Amino acid sequence: SNAMPKAVARSAVSRNWWVQVGEFRSRKAAHAQLNTVSHKFAGVLDSAQGSVDGRRHTFRAKFSGMTEVAAKQTCSAVKNRGMPCVASDRA
Repeated sequence: SNAMPKAVARSAVSRNWWVQVGEFRSRKAAHAQLNTVSHKFAGVLDSAQGSVDGRRHTFRAKFSGMTEVAAKQTCSAVKNRGMPCVASDRA
């Protein structure tokens, strides 16, 4: 018998997780952080898409399209370097 129900197996590899690697007062600063993180952590980021969202003085640097495992590994690696990181699967 299959120990793992199909629904669990499917959600384990769904890429609906994202990580936020900082919140900035300017879009430029948020993009700079995306560049830094994507170079330093290319190994754990896998094929995640970097993006900046926000308005006025709050711009968030995010990577999305990640598996839960990749998102959590990325955050531990980023936090180990003393940078902020939040992993979530909420919209």
